[in-house]
Amino acid sequence: MNEGVRVGLVGATTIWLWLLAVDAVVGAPLHTSGVIGRELLGIIWPTLHTSLLAGVLAFTVVHYALWTLVGTLVVRAIAADARSPGVLLLAIVIL
Repeated sequence: MNEGVRVGLVGATTIWLWLLAVDAVVGAPLHTSGVIGRELLGIIWPTLHTSLLAGVLAFTVVHYALWTLVGTLVVRAIAADARSPGVLLLAIVIL
């Protein structure tokens, strides 16, 4: 597994656990993840009524995929900057 994927997985897990902790404190574990996941599924299938578990699963898959992509892009930008200084600055300015 390359470094970018590991960075993305660590970032995704950190945020996922943070959302779980916040929801647990207010007495509704997995609520935020489930609602976001339901909305994601609603974009694809507007008339579909899904369970909380399906929403959590959809959120988790999309969340980890996006964080893996972000981690990979960040590691590649840092590696490119090590070879050619200024690339990271350009990447930050573009963002």
